[in-house]
Amino acid sequence: MADQKFSDLTVSQIITFLNIAETLNMSQSAENLFVGQPTISKRINDSEKK
Repeated sequence: MADQKFSDLTVSQIITFLNIAETLNMSQSAENLFVGQPTISKRINDSEKK
C-alpha cells in the first residue's frame, strides 16, 4: 500500500525531500536545514529504501 510506505518515512526525511524539491539543490538544502550534504544524501538514500 502506498499509504504504508509513506508512513514509514521519518519527519526529517519528509522535510528534507520537500526542501530539495523547493530549492532543486541538495547543497542548498543542507545549508537550509543546518546539516552536512552527506546527511542529506543519507536521508534521501534511506527514504528510497523504504
